[in-house]
Formats: sequence, structure tokens, C-alpha cells
Amino acid sequence: MQSDPPRIRCSDSEREEARRALHDAAGEGRLTIDEIEARLVDLEGVRFRDELAAITVDLPEPAPTVTGGGWFAILTSVRRQLAADTSVLLGRVPPDRDRGGGDRRAHAAHRSRCRDGARIRPRRLRATR
Repeated sequence: MQSDPPRIRCSDSEREEARRALHDAAGEGRLTIDEIEARLVDLEGVRFRDELAAITVDLPEPAPTVTGGGWFAILTSVRRQLAADTSVLLGRVPPDRDRGGGDRRAHAAHRSRCRDGARIRPRRLRATR
């Protein structure tokens, strides 16, 4: 005779994942307000993983979240923003030009301020007493 495998208790984080899946499903229109309320009440009484799975069994698996590499993505974003700000401060790019090609008039005005393609350096600030 085979004995049933032991039931595994679910953790608070597993319940939170199920709660998030229910809210996402409601946001996508997969569950009505009454259905989500009933399932959230049932979720509070869940102790085991098989009971937890029964609450979300008819919902699709959540899409895998792709992280941009943690710190690498953050540092890459900071580097890009710093390069863009430095370009504006050095007069290489007009400040109101967006990445999609920008405002042609602003770009033309910027070019007219530059003589022969040379950069115009900002004036030095003088300390006041």
C-alpha cells in the first residue's frame, strides 16, 4: 500500500503571490469583483499548497518578469542620463531636443549659435561677495 505524500504548508510569500495573481486577473477582466472577493476570503484560510493551487487553478500562469540585470541596468540608465546631461551642459545638444529627432527649429537655432561647428563654452560664473 502506498501512503499519501505529506501535505506541505504554504508560506506567507506564497499566499502573497496568489493574492497578486488574483488582483492581476481581476485587472485583466478574468475575474469579477464577487469572484475575487470570495477567493481572497478563501485565501485567508489556506494552510497547504494544494489548497492554494485550487484557488488559482483556472488562471493562466503569470508572465515571467525579465529583470534588466539588477545593478547593471541601473548603472546603465544612470550612465546614459549623465552622458545626456553632460552633452547639454557642454552645448553639444540643445536641451529641448528629444530623442526622436527633436525640434528642427531648436536644433537650427543651436547650430546658428555655434560658429563653424565649434562648441560654445558656458561663461564662467563669478563669485559675488
